[in-house]
Amino acid sequence: MAAKFTRDSIVARLRAEVGAGRPVYDALCGSGLTAKMAARGGADLVTTHCLAYFRMQGLSSMAGYLPICDANALTLELGERALIGVVREEYEEVVKREVREAIASDREALDRLCAKYLDNVRAYTARAKLQEAGRQADPDERLMRAIEEKVDISEGRKDDFRHELMNFISALEREGRTFDWTRNRRLARALELKVFEDRRDSIQLTSLVSTVVDPDTQAKIGLIRERLMRLFGYDELSADEVLQHVAGLFARGEAKQSGLEAA
Repeated sequence: MAAKFTRDSIVARLRAEVGAGRPVYDALCGSGLTAKMAARGGADLVTTHCLAYFRMQGLSSMAGYLPICDANALTLELGERALIGVVREEYEEVVKREVREAIASDREALDRLCAKYLDNVRAYTARAKLQEAGRQADPDERLMRAIEEKVDISEGRKDDFRHELMNFISALEREGRTFDWTRNRRLARALELKVFEDRRDSIQLTSLVSTVVDPDTQAKIGLIRERLMRLFGYDELSADEVLQHVAGLFARGEAKQSGLEAA
């Protein structure tokens, strides 16, 4: 089970924002949808009270001064029913994305994977063989599909995607320009997800919820922690809390998947 966020870790994250010279944004929300959009937009805090609910119902803020209902009970009910579940779901998606990016932010590994993918695509579209260690080999279809499936490129669309990519690169080369995979958002996303998938297996992120972690895994997790701090502004305490939380999400996801497979 992932550790719950403590008051200290929350305050530390907010102080890190202030220390970095960024404002702390508290979004006042009257529904789950506005809370979700606020969280997605980067709000540091999501709060509510009865006036937010009244405004969402088209009433004036003056309704808060009238004996319409129990304001405290309404605020608690609104938070529990409409906000907390939606915000937690959105928050978990955000922190999972940040951890994925921290794991996959090895530029050298991404460059190597991109070069290998493009070599295979180039050979595939030209109906040619690859030169590997002094011998010829067919393009690695498994590798290409493993990357393309990360961004929902179907089997029927793979040829179009590969030819479009090669045509674009050829056009750049004719203009004397170099292809930069980071400027192709779809390809960049696919490469990052593939590196994350590969690294997650080797780093064993789910071992964070175990009581025994070997030194090599600890070193790799330390690197992820440092990237979270550098890329997303966490301090050490909040980065550890996020890693613990995401590790718990992955562990529960794997347990659920195992149960489905067993059934």
